[in-house]
Amino acid sequence: MLSDVGADLVGVDHGVGFALFVKDGRLDFLEGFTYADAWPAVTELLQWHYLRHEGGCAALLETPVRDLARVQSELEGRHPQGVGSDRHR
Repeated sequence: MLSDVGADLVGVDHGVGFALFVKDGRLDFLEGFTYADAWPAVTELLQWHYLRHEGGCAALLETPVRDLARVQSELEGRHPQGVGSDRHR
C-alpha cells in the first residue's frame, strides 16, 4: 500500500489522503478519505502534496520531495520506523 500523497480540497478544512493498494504486483484499488470532514459533494482540487512521517510516529507532514525509500519499503510490505497502516486487505 502506498499512502504518501495528500491533497487540499475546497470545503475540506483538514485535507484528504489517499491509499493505493497493490496486490500481487498490480494496482488493486485507490481509496480517498478525509481526516475529519465529510467528503464534499463537488470535488475541487486546490493542491496535491507528498506526505512524510515525522520522527517515527504516525504524524504526517507535507513535503515537496517524495521519500522514494519509503515508497519502496511500502511496496515490499515494510514500514520504516515501525509506522504503517493497521488496515489489512
